[in-house]
Amino acid sequence: MNLPIPKVYNSADKLFQTVQRYAISQGFALVKKRTRKNQRGELKNMDICCDKGGVYNSSSGPDEETRCRQGSFRLINCPYELRAARRNNEWHLEVYNNEHNHIFDNDISGHPIARQLSEQQLETVTAMTAAGSRPREIVSTLRHNDTSTLVINRDVYNAREWLRQQNLAGRSPIQALIDELKEGNFTYKYECNDTGSITYLFFMHNESIALTRQYSSVVLMDWEEKIDYQWALDHFARLFNDVPKPGVIVTDRKTALMNALKITFPNSVNLLCVWHISKNILKNCKPQFPRETENTKSNEWKSFLSKWNEIVQSVTEKEFEEKWSAFCITYTNKSRIIAYLEDTWLPLKEKFVAAWTNLYFHLGTTVTSRVEGAHSTFKAYLQVSTGDLYWVVSNQKKEFDAMVASERIHIPLFALNNPLYMNIKGKVTTFALRKINEQHQKANRAT
Repeated sequence: MNLPIPKVYNSADKLFQTVQRYAISQGFALVKKRTRKNQRGELKNMDICCDKGGVYNSSSGPDEETRCRQGSFRLINCPYELRAARRNNEWHLEVYNNEHNHIFDNDISGHPIARQLSEQQLETVTAMTAAGSRPREIVSTLRHNDTSTLVINRDVYNAREWLRQQNLAGRSPIQALIDELKEGNFTYKYECNDTGSITYLFFMHNESIALTRQYSSVVLMDWEEKIDYQWALDHFARLFNDVPKPGVIVTDRKTALMNALKITFPNSVNLLCVWHISKNILKNCKPQFPRETENTKSNEWKSFLSKWNEIVQSVTEKEFEEKWSAFCITYTNKSRIIAYLEDTWLPLKEKFVAAWTNLYFHLGTTVTSRVEGAHSTFKAYLQVSTGDLYWVVSNQKKEFDAMVASERIHIPLFALNNPLYMNIKGKVTTFALRKINEQHQKANRAT
């Protein structure tokens, strides 16, 4: 079979790419069998063969009979071979053996070399992996960018593992993590057990520490169920040795955490996340109401939830007592629900009812959703196949930098040409600018 393609090229890469495209169009694929360099280390010769050329080495593993009985192989010693040589700074191509010992494939996607990622595709995989994208999402993007690509999920998994090994550079993930913390401007502490395994790890970027120390009025915390709260809180508390400790700490209702906070931050007020409370009430109370169907829509549950929210928003203790008494009368027939609320939540009313929480400077923060969003992103990195703490830390830092950069360049329209914001736009968050604008509008209306 003659090759209906040029025989002379200005580079070895261009030569190989051209013959590969032709081979794939015919139903087979090529690989580089052998390359040779001159004394100066420059590539001078290249042998190219069919990707079904060669045979498997039977010197290791099962015996030949077992391999033939149990295995399926791609290599069948196909003799097809091309040879390329560099002469006078040009690459010349010739057909050394024009024979194949197999039929060509109508679907070339079964050949790994035909699915090899280009440099541009590898850059896409790298960027999307760093952003926490899953393999199937990356494959969809690659196929959208190039409808002719044959890439499959396995190719992306392999590329991600290759990237991971490149980043590790022969180190274990935990060694790479410690190196990243040392070199990445982090403050960190860890403890090991008798076998040398790390059992506790606390780390925080120094820029985050500076922000935490400067804006410590309200702190949000989201924790896993099983954790040594005291060890982590002790190290967190050391950040405030020479500055005021947090005035308010908002958490979920975890007794062990709440007890640990009393020890570590005895002068801080621990408020409970009202969103988590609502979720718990939904779980424990809604089953006591008639189940809604497509044909029957009951407003009883919505009414119950509305009345409970009114109790939570009570601005005085008297209002709270009145609304709670009325609530108990309304739901006299829901004794289980009343008992659940009295036993579980009313003893903690000072931590979530407005009549008490408004006594403290909490900046309107009564939920932990913002920190949970960050925690969810953190865990998403760990849940991918290549996920480890090193991967998380290195990519979270990039995400943090990107968020800060985005805040600096995205200025709300109301602040663009307004002299009121001239000295602060680009220096404070968009959220802060909007809060200032709200107060500015209120002041204008008052006058």
